[in-house]
Amino acid sequence: DTHSPVMIEGYAEWCMDVFDQWQVDKIIHIGDLADFHAASFHDSEIGFCDVVSEMEEARIQIQRMQEVFGTDVTVLTGNHDANLKRKVKAIGLDPDILKSPDEIWGVSWEFMPRFSKLVIDDVIYMHGDQGKGGKTPALAKAEGEWMSVVCGHHHSAAGVWYGCNANTRYFGMNVGCGVNHKHAVMAYGATFAAKPMIGCGVVDD
Repeated sequence: DTHSPVMIEGYAEWCMDVFDQWQVDKIIHIGDLADFHAASFHDSEIGFCDVVSEMEEARIQIQRMQEVFGTDVTVLTGNHDANLKRKVKAIGLDPDILKSPDEIWGVSWEFMPRFSKLVIDDVIYMHGDQGKGGKTPALAKAEGEWMSVVCGHHHSAAGVWYGCNANTRYFGMNVGCGVNHKHAVMAYGATFAAKPMIGCGVVDD
């Protein structure tokens, strides 16, 4: 979760250092690429930039990510990424009138539809706002799927937990996030004691 334009400075470069160390050959953005604060169904924060400025700043961060990660990136659609389509639909217009995400952000990435469950080598990658939550949300989702699950969405959860049944062993991985939680658009989390865990995840073999 990067929530551009409020991605923490240096986050993409730090992730790439980790990916290089582990010789990662496929990068998946877990969702909430952009925050779309101006298109939120919640009240906008006073003093934050207008929608045009927000989009321009987000585009700069996202294009910088492409410079760092390259073009072989798959992006899951998070709940914040869906705000624009939801807003258009709410006023009675067809969301298909919108540009595609790669056109909006000027990147050459593959974008998956909302609520996609991307399966690679018997591991499910999902944004994480569907299914169970709790203290170890990814493990709860893995138990529901009886498959290993990697997810984001839960900013304050990061780590790997294992489960086992008679047939298989599975894991749940929460990848953390890359947001600056002190930014105005993250004010909705100010009342929560748990704060975001800055992190990324690597699935090896």
